[in-house]
Amino acid sequence: MLKRGLIQFVPPNFSADATALVIDDEKYLAPLRELMPAAKITLSLKAVEPDQKFDVIITGNYFLLMELNPMLKDTGFLLTQFSTLHGVTKSDVINFLTYANYKESHFYEDRANKVWLVKACKSTAEVAALKEFYTDEIRAELSRLIHRVEYGIDVDENISRIKNLCRRENIFADYFNDFVAQVTCHEEAKKFLININEV
Repeated sequence: MLKRGLIQFVPPNFSADATALVIDDEKYLAPLRELMPAAKITLSLKAVEPDQKFDVIITGNYFLLMELNPMLKDTGFLLTQFSTLHGVTKSDVINFLTYANYKESHFYEDRANKVWLVKACKSTAEVAALKEFYTDEIRAELSRLIHRVEYGIDVDENISRIKNLCRRENIFADYFNDFVAQVTCHEEAKKFLININEV
């Protein structure tokens, strides 16, 4: 971990067509290119257009966490670090990550350099895995129908639409049940919705 710092958080089998943004730090370009030879890697020395989306963002400035979150894809993550010399604690950064709407984080303490290395994920690993299966449009439609059932809106009609959507898009039962568990707020609705697509 110490040898390559933040780059060690990038999995070796990362998507070949991934996109990465490196902010103000050229030293990460070569090792990142080695891990992601086919990726589109952008080095930014200034503000980046907010409508761009990246799989990986690397920045040495953790104060940019909130600003950069919208620029991550749903399954993306941000790599950063913070020094323990300036009175910033791990708890401070965890609170900041939560406030900046990151759902999962991983830390590694580099004691030799007195820094914490951080991987901040836009989604939990569980949710990120679910998002890999179907398109944004399909997941948005499924979520909309589930919420309508959850809040008692045209329940029979929307259950029928859910079943039709699951058949049409080959949404398997385990995926559907995990999806329900992630998007519903009420336990009664969750129990009611589980397995309704098994027909």
